[in-house]
Amino acid sequence: MSRVRLSLVVTIGVLQLIAHGSAPVRAAGFERTTLRLSTVRERWPIAREPGGQWGVIGEVIARHDLPRAVEVRQIEVALVDGFGRLLSLEQHDTPAALAGLLRIATADGEAEPWRPAGTTVFGATERATAFVAALSPTRPAWAMVAMTTDDGSSQRVVVPLDVYDGPPLLWPTAAGSEPWVATSTAGSPAHWMGGAIVQGGRLSISQRFALDLRQIDGQFQTHPAGATDKEAFYAWGEEVRSMGRGRVVDVVRHDPDYEIGEAAPSTQHPAGNYVVVQHGQKAFAVYAHLRRASARVQIGDWVERGQPLAQVGNSGSSSEPHLHVHMADHWRADLGSTAAFFLSQGVPALFWGAHVVRDDAWLPLHGTSPTEFDVIFPSPQR
Repeated sequence: MSRVRLSLVVTIGVLQLIAHGSAPVRAAGFERTTLRLSTVRERWPIAREPGGQWGVIGEVIARHDLPRAVEVRQIEVALVDGFGRLLSLEQHDTPAALAGLLRIATADGEAEPWRPAGTTVFGATERATAFVAALSPTRPAWAMVAMTTDDGSSQRVVVPLDVYDGPPLLWPTAAGSEPWVATSTAGSPAHWMGGAIVQGGRLSISQRFALDLRQIDGQFQTHPAGATDKEAFYAWGEEVRSMGRGRVVDVVRHDPDYEIGEAAPSTQHPAGNYVVVQHGQKAFAVYAHLRRASARVQIGDWVERGQPLAQVGNSGSSSEPHLHVHMADHWRADLGSTAAFFLSQGVPALFWGAHVVRDDAWLPLHGTSPTEFDVIFPSPQR
């Protein structure tokens, strides 16, 4: 038996022991649930964060065929390395924990009417999606997600993990007097769960690895004390630069910038003004919430690494001036802005050209991506 095959057998054996050893005993008098677990992606892309840990995020979808509704009681996430060694094991079995990673929705239809957060009961015509995230100091090779329902039934799915090898990306904001902070990053619900939609039975999560970038001062504030105008926010009007060489495939430039506290109408595209650049095969960068009429490029233009694209604004669904950035595996501009924005799968963004400050440590971005509330200092462009 080859070493690779032996490692796979050992890995699956370890995961089976984990799942069986932790499953609760089936309650007497209950009809046995037939759970079916599947993944949105057959393999999950993984990437390092600046501290060196490996970030794992992914989704598992559960369905069943009982006439009654069933309740999810536990979700378990295990990471295993290539030699079958258990790296981490997390059990989520409290209402608060399940509310943080479980979403229930109808299983069919063109739209995805998600049930309120905290819903743990789903029927045969619904799907339960578990959004799981974990960090590992050692590179994991497999993830296992197990789900247990109220009758003690437990099913699991084992997912291969592949190191993402995307294009090297220059940090998208220029060096200046104020640093930036990363918010709503990979694994946080704002983009990941909020951007999940279903069309034609296919779940698309274009913003899995999205970032919201806000410029801050030494007191971690995004604007001077007492300021209420959008123009007073530090990020307003800051230059957005291309993260790499590529071709512009979509531009929106004439949406309005909203005042602080002013909500965009429901007819407004959530990204507002944006530029989309294809930086490589299955690597499309979306730069969103840009200032009205600030885009310097047109569809079809070729741009170079570090070339100015536009300015930070407050267009679309934006609470304050900031830059939204995410990478997606495709972009269908012919389908219209909304469909193109949502109907893709997100991929990690591997940044260079900046440093992260975290817990008084100075960490370089060398093919890595920041995590929640990392403070970023862009390097001077050379």
